[in-house]
Amino acid sequence: MKGRLCLLCGNNEIVPYFKGLLKCTSCNFVTTDLDIDASDIQKIYSKKYFFGDEYVDYMKDKEILQVNFRRKLESILGYKNNGLLVEIGCAYGFFLELAKQYFEVKGYEICQDAVDYAKGLSLDVESGDFLKANIPENSVDVITMWDVIEHLLEPQRYVGKAKDLLKHDGLLCITTGDISSLNARLRGKKWRMVHPPTHLHYFSRNNLKLLLENNGFKVVHEEYISIMRSLRQIAYSMLMLGQKKHTKLFNMLERLKLSHLKFSLNLRDIIFVIAKKQ
Repeated sequence: MKGRLCLLCGNNEIVPYFKGLLKCTSCNFVTTDLDIDASDIQKIYSKKYFFGDEYVDYMKDKEILQVNFRRKLESILGYKNNGLLVEIGCAYGFFLELAKQYFEVKGYEICQDAVDYAKGLSLDVESGDFLKANIPENSVDVITMWDVIEHLLEPQRYVGKAKDLLKHDGLLCITTGDISSLNARLRGKKWRMVHPPTHLHYFSRNNLKLLLENNGFKVVHEEYISIMRSLRQIAYSMLMLGQKKHTKLFNMLERLKLSHLKFSLNLRDIIFVIAKKQ
C-alpha cells in the first residue's frame, strides 16, 4: 500500500495482513486499516468501556487487577524505588494506589468517570491526553503504560514524549501483546488480542525494542508475564465480546455464582518491558 508510512520505521511498503490489518514489510509492525481520530478514541473509552464493552465490571475485579499490578511494581522496584512515577492511561487508579507507597504519583486518563474515581482515592490524576502534559523535561523517574500502547493513535509520539520527560536513567515500562509469539501465530486472526478499533496496533518483541531504541532507550528487562483474571471476566471475553454473543450461556454461568474464582495464566504472548533512558 504505497503512500502510507510505517509508524515505527518509516517504510512505505505496507501490505494487507489479516482482514482489516496491515503489515510493514520491513519491521513487521501490524496496524489497523481504519480511519479513526481523537474524537473517535474519546467515544470508545467512556465509562461503558469498563462496564460492558471491554470489561464486564472493572470495579469488581479490583483485587485481581491489583495482583497483576503488584507483580509489575515489584519488578520496577528492582530498578527504582522512589521519585516521580507517571502512568499513561491509569484508568481508575488501581496501579497508582499501590505505587504511591514508594513514589510520588501522577496519572493521565481520558475516561472522565475513571478520573473522578481516582481523585476520590486522593490520587493526582488529570483528564486528558498525556501528549499535552505540562510536566518539566528531565523530571520524571518512571513512566508506565500498562496495556495502553496498542490503543494509541500514534504510539511513537508517546514514547518520544516519555523520553523528553524522563531523567537520565529514567524508566519506561510497557506491557502489550506480542504478535510474533507462538500463541499469536497459531491463533492467527482469532488471536484474542486482535479486536480493532480498541486495539489499533500489534507489536512484536523485535519492533517494540526497535521503537524504544530509536527513541534513546535501552531495554533492561523483558519477560512474558502471567495474567490473573476472574472466571467471570474470562467467560465474558469468550462469550460476549465479538460478533457472536452467547448471552444465554453467559447468564447461566452467572447464575452458578462462580465469579469469585480466579486463574493466573501465562500464554507467553503478553510482553513486559522495562527500558532505561540513555
